[in-house]
Amino acid sequence: MHCTATQFGGVMSMIKHILAGAGLVAAFCAAPALAQEAPRIFAGSNGEIEATFSNNCVVYYGADGRRKSANSNCSRSQRSQADTGVAAYRREQGMDGYPGSEAPPGGFGSQGSHAGHHYGPPEVVMDRHGRSHVNVGAACIVYYDRDGDRNGTNDHCSHSDRSKADDAMESYRKEQGLTQKHHSGYTYGVPVLRLRNGNYQATVSGTCTVYFNDKGGLMSSLPGCTTGEKANAAVAVLQYRRNN
Repeated sequence: MHCTATQFGGVMSMIKHILAGAGLVAAFCAAPALAQEAPRIFAGSNGEIEATFSNNCVVYYGADGRRKSANSNCSRSQRSQADTGVAAYRREQGMDGYPGSEAPPGGFGSQGSHAGHHYGPPEVVMDRHGRSHVNVGAACIVYYDRDGDRNGTNDHCSHSDRSKADDAMESYRKEQGLTQKHHSGYTYGVPVLRLRNGNYQATVSGTCTVYFNDKGGLMSSLPGCTTGEKANAAVAVLQYRRNN
């Protein structure tokens, strides 16, 4: 998709309008904020779950998947992200079939019989650049690129481990709406995702996500977005549309 001169001018006008309210025209060249961070999900042997972020935010969930508490480092946005991530994780790993505090036989993270230790389901971990890896068993790590294609493993993976990792990654991407390849990208450090309805989503920070229509026009944003973050999102979507 290529933007015409008219479309480019329209986006520039929109950016100037966003910046004018705060007198921040110079913010057009400001360095963008860090990309949104996905939570890391950890399931205990009793079925309870923790979702963690790099700022030491930890959100705690019972074995039934309900949020119990969060520490003081967590923002409202992070609690919401954790809720979404844990719900997806439970669906992917088949944990919704175990009510209350009941865990699967052997536990989610405990060691089973000599016939084979039970290390829990494969764990999908995505970094802030869209790349990901899947931890399988005690030592296997399978790596994936931004499109969900496997691009390597460590030396401890069997054919069965790789298959399990592929299945977990495919399920995770479906849950996150990332089944279409080449529909997301990073521009100036801002992740831009083209949604299934053709609209765009730019996540500028952990508290700011900005939404655009299928023509790149600003639709809405989270309450935590600053004027500069909205401008950075508009620039990122413009560049994404020009590149795609």
